[in-house]
Amino acid sequence: MKFKHLLLILLLPVSLNSPAQVASPEGLVHWLGFEEAMELNENQPKAILIDFYTDWCGWCKKMMATTYSDPVIAGYINANFYPIKFNAETRDSIHYNDTVYANQGVGKRPTHDLAIQFLGGKLTYPTTLFLNNNFQFKLMVPGYLDLQQIEPLLVYTVENVYFTTGYNDFKYYYDKAYHDTSAVRDTAHVNWLTLEDAIAKARKEPRKIVVVLQTKWCNGCKTMMNSTFNNPVIADYLNKEFYPVYFDAESEDSLMFQGKLFVKNTQNGNMFHQFALAATQFKLILPSVLFISPTEQVITPVPYYMTPENLEPVLNYFLNDKYTTEKWEEFRKKFEGKVVR
Repeated sequence: MKFKHLLLILLLPVSLNSPAQVASPEGLVHWLGFEEAMELNENQPKAILIDFYTDWCGWCKKMMATTYSDPVIAGYINANFYPIKFNAETRDSIHYNDTVYANQGVGKRPTHDLAIQFLGGKLTYPTTLFLNNNFQFKLMVPGYLDLQQIEPLLVYTVENVYFTTGYNDFKYYYDKAYHDTSAVRDTAHVNWLTLEDAIAKARKEPRKIVVVLQTKWCNGCKTMMNSTFNNPVIADYLNKEFYPVYFDAESEDSLMFQGKLFVKNTQNGNMFHQFALAATQFKLILPSVLFISPTEQVITPVPYYMTPENLEPVLNYFLNDKYTTEKWEEFRKKFEGKVVR
């Protein structure tokens, strides 16, 4: 299968025909200076991408001419990151965290002190640093990154996948879902229902309802749908033990739940359906798996992307009501799953 872009811009549309899409030597990314990006991040936090390069680095120039000149990749970065192009050998002084960093001019190719600090002394160029959550998340990737390599890194950082999943695990399933790899794609199928149909079935034959809250633009959601829910163990579990529901959190359809009518209310710039907001106590995180009792009582939402290995014990925990008698940490330690890569 030929490589195909899967990223959807979360915030800003990008016109592929606009004059701004003509690549420059710095690509199509709207690069910021270090101090400028830090100031913007203080007022409106975002993920941060830092491209560490040098003037003599050929692979740095190639990455600018290819990866950062791709309209979809550049558009996603511009919409969701504060991107910084940082010359690791710059002679400029930079103020950061109440300290002034400079280039001491030591050696044939002297390195700026700030680059040394961020790279931990591992001076490989290019190196791309992905940061989020007020720098609590940090992922450093040395070397040239092509389109297929950088794409899951961007999603992993922006959509907070790191809260639940290690990067190598996420990349494995991302590639398995979308790209040619040595892994064989799973083709199991979940028999998705509407929420109304699931409730009607639960009244006749009581089972818990599992609602998967997603949107069409959520890349972590798409990855989970095309890998986690295609896993034969997970699909079989959902089809036999639950009433599985796929719900678009931006749906335009109205629905009845707990005797109340829920609709999509777009006032005040809101983009989500009232049901998705109310069921998650107005703390909607995408993707989320929502557990509902046969009597329409919301048990809990479980947020963020999950691999099949992560989702299987969660399903078991709620199916067998272990959540009422046992702490999750204790249950997870002794759970033996059936999911095999």
